[in-house]
Amino acid sequence: MTGAHRADRAPSIPHARRLRRALVVLVVLVAAVATLGGRGGGAPLQASTTSTITRHAGPTTFQSGSASIASTAAPSDLRAGDVVLSYLETISASGVLCQTSTKVFDQVRGAIRLAGCLSRVGSTPPASFSASLTPAGPVAMVTLAFSGVDAQTPVDAQASSASGTSPSVRTSMASEVLVLGEGSNATAATATAPTGSTLVRSLNNGASAQVAVAVMGTGSPGMVSGRRWTVSPTGGKTTAATIALRPAARTAMPTPTPTTTAATATPTPTPTTTTHTAVPTPTPTATPTPAPPTATATSTPAPTTRTATPTPTPTSAPNSCTNPVFVTSDPNGGWSTNGYYVHNNMWNVSGYNVRETLSACAYNNWYVTATMDNSRGDGAVKTYPNVHKDYNEPAISSFSSITSTFSETSPHVGIYQAAYDIWLNGVASNGSTEVMIWNDNYHQVPAGSVQATATFGGRSYTVWRTGTYIAFVADATFTSGTVDLLAIFKWMMSKGWLASNSTIGQIDYGFELVSTNGAPATFTVNNFSITSS
Repeated sequence: MTGAHRADRAPSIPHARRLRRALVVLVVLVAAVATLGGRGGGAPLQASTTSTITRHAGPTTFQSGSASIASTAAPSDLRAGDVVLSYLETISASGVLCQTSTKVFDQVRGAIRLAGCLSRVGSTPPASFSASLTPAGPVAMVTLAFSGVDAQTPVDAQASSASGTSPSVRTSMASEVLVLGEGSNATAATATAPTGSTLVRSLNNGASAQVAVAVMGTGSPGMVSGRRWTVSPTGGKTTAATIALRPAARTAMPTPTPTTTAATATPTPTPTTTTHTAVPTPTPTATPTPAPPTATATSTPAPTTRTATPTPTPTSAPNSCTNPVFVTSDPNGGWSTNGYYVHNNMWNVSGYNVRETLSACAYNNWYVTATMDNSRGDGAVKTYPNVHKDYNEPAISSFSSITSTFSETSPHVGIYQAAYDIWLNGVASNGSTEVMIWNDNYHQVPAGSVQATATFGGRSYTVWRTGTYIAFVADATFTSGTVDLLAIFKWMMSKGWLASNSTIGQIDYGFELVSTNGAPATFTVNNFSITSS
């Protein structure tokens, strides 16, 4: 079912879980950006003890009833290092390609699309910023520029939603700037900025393409709640996004210590003048470990943290995704790319203390860093970060082959399993069958009871079942390989557990997380693909 992304299951007991039933209709695309920094004109959005992000005076705009290129003039007073962000709204049938920048999100809801493009200004500022639409369609676009954004980690958090609420995000620094975006297809609509924010511009193409952008400063780091837009007149669908820009750290001018030797300044001009020159380097933002944001040392509390010798089970798994193009801490954040959907899917976190950030370089190269415990002792699965492919319910019998290849790395802490989660005969609906294939199980127990054993591709599995939930649990852990999915489907049909006319709704692969023992832990997908004929 294209575009259907599940909210997944409700909690059960000892490490078990119930079947997911809620449907979340959402296509969210958010990506990380190129390194940013610099300065520009305009007034600061907020005072900051860390730094000040400045927004340039006026946005530039473009609107059309039908265009293949949307192009806005460069905001005034651009300088090298400035950050330029464009929001545009068009129809979902028109694909958006950012021509002079990087697409940072691409949110679709029904017939509408809200997209964002972000770039860093080079030594020669461009005269315009543009995006192509294929095919041409109605469009409204607003472009604005910022200065003073952190060069190492420009986007601290981001999320988007298929609703009129710019979603909540968790910031890690004080005095960040939220850039809130909204788009709708309500005829001749205008938007009122969410409470606590300042509207930069609400633009309509004179018909049904409408986009708006607002900004707001933040205080202390932590969760910033979602912000609801008001669109008038109503009658269309609305989408929204939130991007938290991280301020650059000040290199606090080395306050020239008032040489206490009052009038006798002449004698011995050597006193401690050089001591302060070392201070300006308090920007250890070098964070030369651009890998997962979870400073891996904290997970292995052994005193000799740096010695790579401690058992290869650090809570931060090595991965090759060192420059993510998509980062989200939104509980339902996700990214659609190359026919796959990478989904944070924090489907059962209400009442639990859970933090989770997903970072992706590609659909087959991503990682999630999570912190959660099992203090309530109920063994409930809380999140299922995953990559999946949606299907429009083709009959299983119409395939001659369905295989999937994967590779993953997990930390072996807490309670979790790495597994396929496959929905047949619908996606999380009353008539659906949920099939899981566990390849890497760490202290987890499936729902139901053991019904059989089976062997596929030379690997043996113990098969658990209850109702329409079936779990194939590998008897020996394997962290990479190819799985013959069609063979498993046919085996279930031979057992009478699956009807011969069953269809495919969705094939997922990811991590069902129960606990990380309360410390950050990183789970990585290094490779994934589905091949069928």
